[in-house]
Amino acid sequence: MKAASQPDPRNTIRHPSMQPGDGPEGLHGQSEAEPAAVGLAQTVSPLIARGMLLLLLGACERQDGSVPTSPRSGALENRLFDFADGAAFDQGLENVRVEVTFGTFDPLRGIPFVLIATGIVGVDSRRARVEGSVVLESGPFLIESSTFVATDHPGLQPGRRIDFDEMEIAAADGRLTLTNTRSGVTSTSAPPSKRYSFVLVLTDDQRWDTLDVMPVVLERMASRGITFTNAILTTPVCSPARASFHSGGYQSHNTGLLTNGLPLGGEDRFDDSRTLATTLQESGYKTGFVGKYLNFYPAMGPYVPPGWTRWVGHRWAANDWYDYSVVAGSSGAEPGTGETNFPNDYLTDYQTDAALDFIRENSNSPFFLFVNPHAPHAPATPAPGDGALFPNFVHRGRAYLEDDLSDKPQWVRDAVPFDQTTRDEFHREQLRSLQAVDRMMGALLDAIESRGRLDSTVFIFTSDNGLLWGEHGLTGKAKPYEEALRVPLVVLFPSAEPREVENLVAANLDVPATILDLAGASPETDGLTLMPLLLGEATPWRVELLIENAALERNEPLLWAGLLIERGPERWKYVEYGTGEKELYDLVGDPFEEQSVHLEFPHLVDEFGRRLAPLKGLAIVDTAAPDGVVGQDYFFALQSWGGEGARYWSIAEGLLPEGTSLDPSTGVVSGIPAEAGEWKVVLRLESDAIAAHSGVPQSFLRELDFRVLPPASTSSWK
Repeated sequence: MKAASQPDPRNTIRHPSMQPGDGPEGLHGQSEAEPAAVGLAQTVSPLIARGMLLLLLGACERQDGSVPTSPRSGALENRLFDFADGAAFDQGLENVRVEVTFGTFDPLRGIPFVLIATGIVGVDSRRARVEGSVVLESGPFLIESSTFVATDHPGLQPGRRIDFDEMEIAAADGRLTLTNTRSGVTSTSAPPSKRYSFVLVLTDDQRWDTLDVMPVVLERMASRGITFTNAILTTPVCSPARASFHSGGYQSHNTGLLTNGLPLGGEDRFDDSRTLATTLQESGYKTGFVGKYLNFYPAMGPYVPPGWTRWVGHRWAANDWYDYSVVAGSSGAEPGTGETNFPNDYLTDYQTDAALDFIRENSNSPFFLFVNPHAPHAPATPAPGDGALFPNFVHRGRAYLEDDLSDKPQWVRDAVPFDQTTRDEFHREQLRSLQAVDRMMGALLDAIESRGRLDSTVFIFTSDNGLLWGEHGLTGKAKPYEEALRVPLVVLFPSAEPREVENLVAANLDVPATILDLAGASPETDGLTLMPLLLGEATPWRVELLIENAALERNEPLLWAGLLIERGPERWKYVEYGTGEKELYDLVGDPFEEQSVHLEFPHLVDEFGRRLAPLKGLAIVDTAAPDGVVGQDYFFALQSWGGEGARYWSIAEGLLPEGTSLDPSTGVVSGIPAEAGEWKVVLRLESDAIAAHSGVPQSFLRELDFRVLPPASTSSWK
């Protein structure tokens, strides 16, 4: 067993303006005012309201069967109402869907109208979410039809409807009051959830342990907000991670965008018709995008994906952060066509200005601003004035250049050594390039504060993946080690107590789910809302998390999938490769992953392997085909993992060697090759498993080289 390394003091990163001992300092949380009592206003007569309801349904119903709402409605739309006692709800009906039709009379217009709400009464919180423009600024309203539809309540048959006509509702001071007129019991809700706005900043290739060089993020976000110290990117690669954020929080095998490169990467593999942006825009949000989108976006012309009130997408900035183009435009439910511009400002400064423009134009409405700086991705060009910072920084901590790799998979042992001097300078450039991002955060915070919106705006700072800085002799991302998986995640949430949270969080899944939850959009994703953790509530949380990567490029590791597992104080990481190799790490005793213990704990390998198998995304395991010989029988059974149900094999591009064929149901390539040569073939695999976001069967593409040798008796292959 190898001894674990100790932290190296040279690995401590600190901004030049910070003194030793400086860091995040907690601030006192703000206390909330006690809710004031709300009385019931006088309700309209059930008979009169019923008559008005019938009048409306007869005269105002639309052709599609929906009912028009008043222009004055919407003051409480998309709000979450929490009835602490739930007294007006009959006992035994906690976990049911609630459909409520409101009827009243508009004295200003002299006509009745109907408002419809749908809510969920939770098992514990007894919450009702009101969806759509459903409640006027004042009440009261008679519930003409309050229908409780049982879903999974153990005492009720699913779908059975239980009607209560004896219930009244009043709306005043931003609250709802329910009265069960049969029992006389009244329940008043807490103040409804605010219509929060959101500023999400997603950097590129930033390690979780680099926040110490960002004083604004530390002092104005971390010291006043929530820092998640165990935030993970489940697929630590740019495009798959970004697609996961855009999708609303789905794993990469559910978005269909699995890699950066072709054939499993690229914007055209991503279904952009149903995203975080389209959902928020449909809910009344102004939506803004600035910066890097998905790989291969530059090849799509002036395309603006659906759902963006304002779009400033960068077409390319890989090599020169002063020479790039952007697509500026907007879109609704359908894609838009933007205008291509060619700024010459320093890239991050241009992104800052574009983000501030959006705030100036839209801060009077609930908004979602998604800012995607290129920093600190290579070449990590610093802004003017930042190029000489951190002159003495070198990274030699954790498992830097681990000398004993005997426990590691073959691809790690075969890694090409890197030039340390070159990498040291690149690491310094990354820290320098983050200074402009830090100033961006300060400018965004200032813009919101100057408009009096800090108490209704949620700021989120994170990254699309981490980066190895020489640990285990490796560089880059897309690898299952902590340095590539872990990212910074800081959330500034109004009135939340500042603290650190150690729960296992999937940033690409949970951040979008949280935004949707706070916006009242009832997220249906692979993520969990972070609200209980933000509010400090004791709540059950995930104890395992799928991590995966489907890299096809030769210079990246082979296909892998794994689990992060928490068992009380224990934290384990288990990884399987397409080669059959495995790794198992005790992250408490060996946080730098210097000794895989897969051979020492075979029972854990078996257990974790069984739990991982049904979670894997569909993939073709093979990376090479065996050679064939002209005139001799050839048999090659392709291997796969993940997905569900039957498999369907086909050839997407190219041709197999003459004389051979592919069985579409078994994945067997067989026959008698007729001629010598080499063939490149892209194989496609589908399964019955449906990708939850894209809504199509999970699929996988793999390019393989087939080689047929001449008969040994006539010549040898050159």
